[in-house]
Amino acid sequence: MLLKGMNLSAARAYFTLLRRLGPEGRARLGFALTNNARRRLVDSIRQSHPEYTESQVHLAFLQLVLGEELFREVCAARGVESLLNQPPSAPR
Repeated sequence: MLLKGMNLSAARAYFTLLRRLGPEGRARLGFALTNNARRRLVDSIRQSHPEYTESQVHLAFLQLVLGEELFREVCAARGVESLLNQPPSAPR
């Protein structure tokens, strides 16, 4: 399977590298990529809403990651319905 914008030679090299990493290396790479994506999302929220406190940034992040419905369920289950109105919708 080719990745978007990748030619056959580059795809072969990429998958060879992934095989060489082994399961543990691929897991580390996956965690690193996930952490990077999370940091970028948090940075984007901060940039779009400089007026947000750290708590509001965290709530906006959770709202984006969980989706509106699950976010509301979690807030209700934890008895923090008051937080639902705290941050306006974060950028999508």
